[in-house]
Amino acid sequence: MTTTDPEVEAEPTPDAEPVVEPDPGDEGERYIDWMRVRDLIAAPKNPKRHDLKTLRASLKRFGSVEAPVLDERTERLVAGHGRTETYRDLEAAGDSPPVGVKVDESGAWVIAVQRGWHSADDVEAAAYVVTSNRSAELGGWDDALLDETLAEVAESDLGLEGVGFEAPVDELPSTKVENLTPLRYAHALVTYAVDLHAEVAPIIAQLEAMPEVRIRATVNDTK
Repeated sequence: MTTTDPEVEAEPTPDAEPVVEPDPGDEGERYIDWMRVRDLIAAPKNPKRHDLKTLRASLKRFGSVEAPVLDERTERLVAGHGRTETYRDLEAAGDSPPVGVKVDESGAWVIAVQRGWHSADDVEAAAYVVTSNRSAELGGWDDALLDETLAEVAESDLGLEGVGFEAPVDELPSTKVENLTPLRYAHALVTYAVDLHAEVAPIIAQLEAMPEVRIRATVNDTK
């Protein structure tokens, strides 16, 4: 084993490249910072709605998995608004922190936040808020594989709790069907070729005119 005398300064290597430690504030560097939930500020415009009930169930089941993203220029969130709001609600309600959430010396909840990204301006910040949600929507689902996966998950001890999907009523055990409330919502996915839009559009317009029906339409290459 080679030892180095602490009083003797090492000779520099002639052709060695200088080692530069990454600066957390550098625009190209991404890093995780632990921040208090109460200190996180939402984007001034976020058109995305959130199913907080499902998010609460998801956090309780899976713990903290995905980190919200902070814009260094504005010091506001550009992703993870729903999860952050859910953390804040759970903390205010006095719940136990989900797995992966720390508690500091003051009792405040602390979560992992991805940092290092700088938006060019307010328009680009707003654009990322939209695309971080929209890109996942446009991917669509492989319906057959989704059904297969949900069937497997439904057989687990926790079932579909916190997953965001529910089994069709006719596939639920009779005891669960009896406990369903009359206010239960139904969800339907309609897929049609774009060249049929002229025929389908009037039907969609009729549904959109109904106060208790919400339509979300997308156009993509997924059948």
